[in-house]
Amino acid sequence: MAQLAYVANRGSDNVSVIDVDPSSPTFNKEVRLIEVSGTTPLIIAVTPDTTRAYVTNNTSGDVSVIDTNLASPTFNTEIQLIPLLGLGSGPIGIVISLDGNRAYVTNAMTSNISVIDTNPASPTFNTMTGVIGLTGMGPNVLMITPDGTRLYVPNFDSANVSVIDINPASPNFNTQIALIPVTGMNPLDVAFTPDGNRAYVTKLGTNDVSVIDTNPASPAYNTEIDNISLTGVGPVEIQITPNGTRGYIPNLFSPNASVIDTNPASPNFNTEIQLIPLSGSGHAAIAITPDGTRAYITNAFSDNVSVIDTNPASPTFNTEIDLIEVSGTFLAGIAIILFPAPTLPPTPTDCIRVQKVYDWVVAAIRDRNKVPIPEVCRPLVDEAIRTGQSIAIQCVEPIVPPTFPLIPKPQPTQSLNFSCTIIDIRRENVIVSGNVVPVGIVRFLFGATLLIRIFAKGTLLCEFPATIQFDDAIVLCLPEPLDESNILCRITAVECNPIGTVLLGGMVELEVIICKEIQVEAEVKLEVLAKFCSPRPIIPVPAPTPSFICPPITFPQQCPDLFPRRNCDCQGTANAFLTNSTVFFDGVAEIGTEQLLADICPSCDPGSSKFSYTFVDTVPMTPTDEILGDFSFVYTPVQISSPTCMALPGGGLQLVITATGIRTFTLTGTTETLSAELTLQELPGPFDVFRLVLRNTLGTVVYDTLVKQVSDANIIIQDCRTFPDVFPTIGGI
Repeated sequence: MAQLAYVANRGSDNVSVIDVDPSSPTFNKEVRLIEVSGTTPLIIAVTPDTTRAYVTNNTSGDVSVIDTNLASPTFNTEIQLIPLLGLGSGPIGIVISLDGNRAYVTNAMTSNISVIDTNPASPTFNTMTGVIGLTGMGPNVLMITPDGTRLYVPNFDSANVSVIDINPASPNFNTQIALIPVTGMNPLDVAFTPDGNRAYVTKLGTNDVSVIDTNPASPAYNTEIDNISLTGVGPVEIQITPNGTRGYIPNLFSPNASVIDTNPASPNFNTEIQLIPLSGSGHAAIAITPDGTRAYITNAFSDNVSVIDTNPASPTFNTEIDLIEVSGTFLAGIAIILFPAPTLPPTPTDCIRVQKVYDWVVAAIRDRNKVPIPEVCRPLVDEAIRTGQSIAIQCVEPIVPPTFPLIPKPQPTQSLNFSCTIIDIRRENVIVSGNVVPVGIVRFLFGATLLIRIFAKGTLLCEFPATIQFDDAIVLCLPEPLDESNILCRITAVECNPIGTVLLGGMVELEVIICKEIQVEAEVKLEVLAKFCSPRPIIPVPAPTPSFICPPITFPQQCPDLFPRRNCDCQGTANAFLTNSTVFFDGVAEIGTEQLLADICPSCDPGSSKFSYTFVDTVPMTPTDEILGDFSFVYTPVQISSPTCMALPGGGLQLVITATGIRTFTLTGTTETLSAELTLQELPGPFDVFRLVLRNTLGTVVYDTLVKQVSDANIIIQDCRTFPDVFPTIGGI
């Protein structure tokens, strides 16, 4: 089989494998069902070499790893379960970096991103290695730009999109660098045009698509530039064809898929051009084949997969051509793998004599310098100040050397305008990624000559050169016998900004930033591939070890803490998503979509509870509800009680918490403080229930979900047992 589709079945905790190779006898048939040990699998991402698939498990808070290597004896089985270490909760989306070394997982409940090491050569392979904080709330299905440098994350609960820098060579690596507001509500998924210049973001709550300018060279970079209205209801995921001309969007709440024109040369650019009728129900996720001829859409409520002909040359173009039944339930994400992975032609190699780069760093220094005004200029400045004229100072930076050639010898930076001198080198062992590494700590003196101009009422009074200097220590890989003759440095950019006007004593204060590039190299004979390389991140300079260390303070052993001990009677989680659900606002029925995410007493600690509740108004019902979405809100607790737990007649366990929090209406941003009572019930059989009641400061019920029934996998309640039944005794006493 040359092509397989993998479908996450969130209701049955497994993954369906579908043969999507048109030349296969089992074309468009389910050929395998892979069991996963996590619960509620949602989204699937595949490594660039197609050897592994990673699946987020929303309820259990972990990631399953499936072997997708055709040559492996464990092909199409789960080979590992990666926990998110309690720092991520409610994982939803997952993507893998273009080099295959990292996976990024959105955590809806903790509003952050887990980073997983997916490099098989790494000592931390298939473990979580970091967390990226977000300012948006409820991150959902994320995507990487085609150039692999940035990550765009729609935030379902805050109507914005977070942008993460994932370029390892950047000083902002793995941090949020922008937050893009979007119109409408509940952004859920994002897709890019092949050139990376535009992103399309679906919004479940308002049935439209935001268009974001993602071209760094554009003046509108990272802003919403258009908004596309859809006639379908409940747009979920989006996929853009490989040629970049069309976007396909399954609609969760209407029996169709929307098609938008994404071709800038088309007269219908950025509009919905077709609505494709679909069988099945609850159209949730989509994947397009690499050749762009077919789209596969998972149907969450009918447990099957719709196939759309997306080949413009076909007579059945943009129609449903097949419906594939699968044995999993409540279908979610889908990913298509083409076997074998496309490879580039072999790159010729040669044995050459060359300056080998042992280390390469790029960094910046920011500092303030005070520069004296020359004697010939002082009288002019003093007179202008005395007569009350406005003084302005301009700092002109010198032109930096060109990028190429790359640091020839002798170094081009040793000039009147720039200087880079090694002051000192010391050898030291430092810890890098848990390993002891011998390095050289090199102290440099950097200098640059700037041109200072002083103006009075816009007229140039005088100008003069000023030389500023900075010293800085850099950790470098400096193997023996390399020394300072093999360390090359240069200044690549200078920015100078005057601070205020003239200081007392005839001084001008400048804030100067110098960008520097440092290489360690020596001549060797190498067999090389023609690939570009990037500088590595900075290693912090370790603090000097003091010659005398004060002895630590030793406290006597604590008495055993028998009781009371911080502990909950029970703990529970909930991950419920209900559509066309009836709730009551001030006793009046409304219909919409509910989402409850709760993690109560994790590890039986009452101080760690959290939950959130979202209601999206989808069907106006009353004269007071005339605008779609005007009853949509998010409730976020700020204080949560320890749960009250009780066994239920006939079996089962009930958990009840009270809370105080903020209800925020999505359309207007209006907020109010309300108390909440959340009830979760773990019942025998295939279903559990929850109920949320909100009250105002007078104790009046202003919102009630009533009792809602959900799948048993969506609510889990367990007893907490911290204390042993019998305490150990000594000597029979």
